[in-house]
Amino acid sequence: MELEKYKILLKTIENGSLSATANQFGYSISGISRIISSIEKELGVSLLERTKEGVVPSYKCKQLIQDIKEFVRVGDNIMSKASQQENIPVKIRIGVAHLRIYSWLTQSLIVYKSMHENIDVDLIYGTSSKLAKMVENKELHFAIISKRDGSFLWEELWQDEAVAWVPAQSPLAKMNSIPLSVFASESCVFPFFNEETDYSRIFKNYDIEPNIQIMTSDEYATYSVVESGLGITINLKTSSLLGNDSLVVKSLDPSVRIPIGISYRKDLSDVVLKFMNDFANRCKEFE
Repeated sequence: MELEKYKILLKTIENGSLSATANQFGYSISGISRIISSIEKELGVSLLERTKEGVVPSYKCKQLIQDIKEFVRVGDNIMSKASQQENIPVKIRIGVAHLRIYSWLTQSLIVYKSMHENIDVDLIYGTSSKLAKMVENKELHFAIISKRDGSFLWEELWQDEAVAWVPAQSPLAKMNSIPLSVFASESCVFPFFNEETDYSRIFKNYDIEPNIQIMTSDEYATYSVVESGLGITINLKTSSLLGNDSLVVKSLDPSVRIPIGISYRKDLSDVVLKFMNDFANRCKEFE
């Protein structure tokens, strides 16, 4: 029996939703459904029941759930001890909240994979708040995110600046800086705005209701929408290094700084910790 499948089952029960679990683990909804079905086949019982609100554990599942949780706990403990041995494959699950960081992370991956061929890596993209929760729940080993509070360790890497992305043909492109108040009237485009993000936190802090006309699924999609002239957005300066004559990057007024760093579990093996520290050192080279 595979440990990961049972973690997915428990998370689906906690979420009450196949789609939420699919987003957290980087699977499709049908993929999550197949995993649950495979567990049901192994155990010979039906585990989930569908409702109008989502899914709930079946009566038989409720009888098994404490044993499943104990199985996962013991399995995690065994894997943690096993990962200390260089001859046993290691899987590292890493969360990334800002797409620009992937290019830095891959440099560490190239070096480390050449030294440790037994290391497998899962990269999970999501908001900082979502990834912080996944680290807290031990679904990720570490995550590169904007600072969040939680029961995990934190190492700040740099202070980033929140900036405005503006279509080059917009009158706003001629301004020295973009007042935050402008986002209440101008057409705006944002990724994940139905979740807590750095940008939703900025607007909440300044009591601004942004005029969101388009929502996207990631930063690259947002970039494309802005350069086409359909709206403005806020992003990190680090993520604004792509050159394009159709889009300009402007400072915000007032200026907003966001701490970027690594949230990580307290129980990391030496192998994972070494990889994380190597990546952290490479990030500091780009400051």
